[in-house]
Amino acid sequence: TVPLMSRVSALLLVAIVSPAAVALPDDLRQVVVRFGSVASVIPSEVEAAIAEGVRVVDLDSRYQHSAFLLEDGRVYCMGENTQGQCDVPEEIGQPGKAAVQIAVGNFHTMALTEDGEVYCWGLGGDGQLDIPDGVGDPKNPVTQIAASGKTSVALLEDGTMYWWGFNDGYPPSP
Repeated sequence: TVPLMSRVSALLLVAIVSPAAVALPDDLRQVVVRFGSVASVIPSEVEAAIAEGVRVVDLDSRYQHSAFLLEDGRVYCMGENTQGQCDVPEEIGQPGKAAVQIAVGNFHTMALTEDGEVYCWGLGGDGQLDIPDGVGDPKNPVTQIAASGKTSVALLEDGTMYWWGFNDGYPPSP
């Protein structure tokens, strides 16, 4: 059996819609064949972009929603949207605000834009949307983001890491 981790499950959805858009190992292609087509759950904008030759370059999935990053910097989400976790801010994907990375928590989503700005949207009851001061400073730009459950994380160019949200078990941010 193939373990279906969060990134793999979202990857399978893209592969079912357009197998040419995603390279899958043979064992995962067998899973795709067994489950059949679920193309109707992929956002129509993602389907249209793939049909135009735009590739999905990153994806993440957690709990009941997934996010897709297209090579042109647009971000789309699908799944349960009870907390606004699929409501991508309009400026993401616009000139100067192309996303370069995405991350998904249980009920929140994050994007890192080409100008080093971090966006968070969805449920923020534990502070996971409250981006700390120092994150997004052009003198020390964000190079990577991550999300987990109710926590958001950013890695800065100088190696400093910031955690915000439900930080149980993590060191406090600087």
